[in-house]
Amino acid sequence: MVVLLWLGVIPAVQAQSFDKLWKEVEQAGKKSLPKTVIKLTDEIYRKGEKEKNSAQMLKAYMWRMKYQEIVTPDSFYVGLTGLEQWAETNKTAYGPCYIALIDSGNLC
Repeated sequence: MVVLLWLGVIPAVQAQSFDKLWKEVEQAGKKSLPKTVIKLTDEIYRKGEKEKNSAQMLKAYMWRMKYQEIVTPDSFYVGLTGLEQWAETNKTAYGPCYIALIDSGNLC
């Protein structure tokens, strides 16, 4: 029974951690700190990758692209190429929604 309770707690703790990180991202964005946002979204991406949370990974990647373009204005197409390669590599792992996202051309 303790194990079942523990299994129920783990997702809540993980979600809280993501929530805390996203609040930090929002605060850094409001303070116009794009490099801080990039650093935090990299951290969220790695955490999502470790926990196999593809939704957090995608969200972090998209936010990173947005703020990277502020720091380096010509970085959009590099980020887009990386996103396309990621979707192509992970077609079976992440399913049709990622392919639809990439194919739609409506990334931001």
